[in-house]
Amino acid sequence: MADWRKYLPKFVWRLVDITKLPVGNMDLKSDPIDNHSIWYEKIPQPEDLECLIWRYMDFSKFISILESETLFFSRLDLLDDPFEGSTPKQHVDAFRGMNPDLEFRSQDKYLNEAIRSSIFVSCWHRSEFESDALWQLYGSKGQSIAICSRYSKLRKLPNVKVGLVEYVDYDQAVLEQPVAEVLAVLKRRSFDFEKEVRAIAKKRNETFYTDKSGQPFVRFDKNTFAGLRVSVTPQDFIEKIVVSPLADEWFVDLIKKLLRRYKLDIRVESSDLTREPLFEGMGTPVTEQSDTPDS
Repeated sequence: MADWRKYLPKFVWRLVDITKLPVGNMDLKSDPIDNHSIWYEKIPQPEDLECLIWRYMDFSKFISILESETLFFSRLDLLDDPFEGSTPKQHVDAFRGMNPDLEFRSQDKYLNEAIRSSIFVSCWHRSEFESDALWQLYGSKGQSIAICSRYSKLRKLPNVKVGLVEYVDYDQAVLEQPVAEVLAVLKRRSFDFEKEVRAIAKKRNETFYTDKSGQPFVRFDKNTFAGLRVSVTPQDFIEKIVVSPLADEWFVDLIKKLLRRYKLDIRVESSDLTREPLFEGMGTPVTEQSDTPDS
């Protein structure tokens, strides 16, 4: 923040209505803080990069992936949890102590809001098997599916960084670098059952200009679109598709026909939760009787 401090009073802010927002195109710029090698040194990664990841979705979102050959990345500040992208208390207290000026802190708040709107995430569940809890949360209707891929395939997406979400106490957590992307892989401990993996993309809404004296300035505004679409090849990216345990057989057939129409050779499975339980063989095991009489 020290580098920007003298420029903050000159910032021009435009807060926009965030309803009915369009989707933006992927157009990311790199800067030193976006160095992927540093990111993967700092942010937790799974021991096995080939581990399975899952994304539960309704039928319309699945069609969107097939039709557009993209993954949708949601804008961080539009997600349901109000803590998304927020800063742990210890860092906030230290920052306020260093910057007691209320006008500066007010302008910094607007800067944080603009930066927070520049982060876009695709959220996945890391597990070797499907989750009944997540079916109930994100796929409770019969017309839903789960895409199964691998962590390594997320890491190969262009201009995207991936990390395991850390579940923290926001009153106690201490961060080495409280930058927006790092804050985007933090969640409250109440959500640790999700075992979430996040792919992160960034697109800032910024304008560079100079005043009459040649002094450089930057203006940050909130983004006006709800998400980004990142190109993906479904055939290579999707390991298999699992259909909701509440789905009827016709829906399973529909998914298979759709894949054939899009010329995709991807395995489709019914949910493992639809398997019938077995109750045979209870009690004392039966010993096999020999057909040969005792000698």
